[in-house]
Amino acid sequence: MGIELDIDNDGAIDEIWGGLGVKKHHLGPYLIRPYDSIADLVADPDLELGRSYVTMGNGEVADGGHAKYYCVILAGFSGTPDDIINHYCLSGTAVLVLIPDGDTINILQAGVKKDGSIDSQTNTLAALGQFDKITVPRGDYLYSGTTYTIADTFTIQRNGFTSTNNIYSIGEITCLKFLVETADTFPQDTRATKIPISINITALGGNRADGIHISLISDGDAGVAVGNTGIYCRATSGENSSWCAAVHGETRHAGGTTIGVSSEVATYSQDGAAYGFLANSVSGAAATHSLTGELLQEHPDSNAFCAVASADHTWKYGLRFKGDTINPVDGITIYDASSAWTGMYLAGVYTSGVAIKIISGQKFAWNGPATITTRYDVDTGRLVFANSTDVKSVSFDLVSTGTGMYVNGTKVVGEQGALIADAAGGTEVATINAILARLRAHGIIAT
Repeated sequence: MGIELDIDNDGAIDEIWGGLGVKKHHLGPYLIRPYDSIADLVADPDLELGRSYVTMGNGEVADGGHAKYYCVILAGFSGTPDDIINHYCLSGTAVLVLIPDGDTINILQAGVKKDGSIDSQTNTLAALGQFDKITVPRGDYLYSGTTYTIADTFTIQRNGFTSTNNIYSIGEITCLKFLVETADTFPQDTRATKIPISINITALGGNRADGIHISLISDGDAGVAVGNTGIYCRATSGENSSWCAAVHGETRHAGGTTIGVSSEVATYSQDGAAYGFLANSVSGAAATHSLTGELLQEHPDSNAFCAVASADHTWKYGLRFKGDTINPVDGITIYDASSAWTGMYLAGVYTSGVAIKIISGQKFAWNGPATITTRYDVDTGRLVFANSTDVKSVSFDLVSTGTGMYVNGTKVVGEQGALIADAAGGTEVATINAILARLRAHGIIAT
C-alpha cells in the first residue's frame, strides 16, 4: 500500500511513492515532503507545525526505516521525545511524531540496523515501550553484544508494557506473542527451521546463569480453583507427527552433576498437596482434538513416566532414591493408592539378575490384623516371615548346611532323611528310635 501525498497543496491526493506501508492519514491540504533520512528531516529549519513529512529511510535512503512523521509543537506532545521514535526539531520547540501503520511499526523505523552495525537493544526496548506490534525483517541484528540472524520476518506483539527498561504487564492477557510457521516441505530442510527465541549462555568460573528466570506468586481468592504456572507449554501432535513434546531438554554430561529436569519444592504449610513431579492425564483437555476432531479417549499405551535409552547408552538406575530423601519415621518411597488391575507388573528379561532384590535386613510387610513382614537375613542365610516385633517367625534356610524351615528360630523341617525300613518282629524298638531320631533331626520334637 503506497502513501497518498498532496504534493501541490491543492487538497487533491497525488501518489508519488509506494514504498511505505502505512495507513492513509487525512491531514488536510498540507504539503508532504520526502527526506533522505530522519537526520535530514530533523535538521530542516523550515518545518511547519501541523504538516506531515516522509523519510526515504531512517539512517539513509532505502535502509528499510522509511516512515511518516507529523510535526507538532512540543507543548502539545504528551511525554518526552526519545529521539528514537519521536524526535525533537525546530531547535527543540517542536516534535516529529512517528505515524505507525495502525498499531504496528517496523523495527528499522526505530533506528535499528539489520546489518549488525549498531547494538539495537536501546532502540528495540524503546519501540516495545510504545507500540503493540513490532515487525522485525530478516537480517543480522546486534543485540546486547551478540549478533542474531533472523531468517524470516516475524512480528513481536505485546500488551500492557509500562516501561521501556523493565517490561511487565498488569491486567493484560499477553505480554509477548510470537506467531511462527515453518514451510510445508519434505524432507526436512534446516534452512526452513524457525526458532522464535534462541538463548545462548556460557557460565564460567563460580558464576551462575539462568537461561530463563521466572518468579511466580500464586495467591488468588480463597476457595477459587485457579491454577498458575511459571512456564506453560502446550504441544499438539497431528496424525503425521513423528513426535512432539511440550518441554524437551538435551543435557550433555562432562563432570559434576548433570540434571535433565530439576525441581525444588519447599513446604511451609501442611495444607493442600506438594509434588516434585506431577503427571495429570487429562487436566483441562478439550473434548475433541483441535486438528483431527477425534474424541477424547484412553490410550492403551499411555505412560505417566517412561524412561527410554539408546542401545549403546543405557541408564544405570531406572528409578533411584538417594539417602535421607524420604522421611525415615513414616515416609513411603512408593505409594500406590490407585484402583489399578495390577499394582506392579515385572516383564523384564533378567538374564543375569533378578526382578526384585533387597539387601539384608530390609523387609516386605503385609498389613492385616497383625502386621507381617518378610526379610532376608544374611547372617543366617534365611528368608524370614515374622510379626511386627519379630517374636514369632517362620524362616527358611536355603543356602547353608542347615537347610530347612525354622519356627521362632528352631528348625522344624529339614532335608529328607534316608529310608527307615518297616518294623519287623524284634525290630520295633530300633525302628521307633530311628523315627524319633529323624524327628529330632528335623526339629519337629526337641532333642
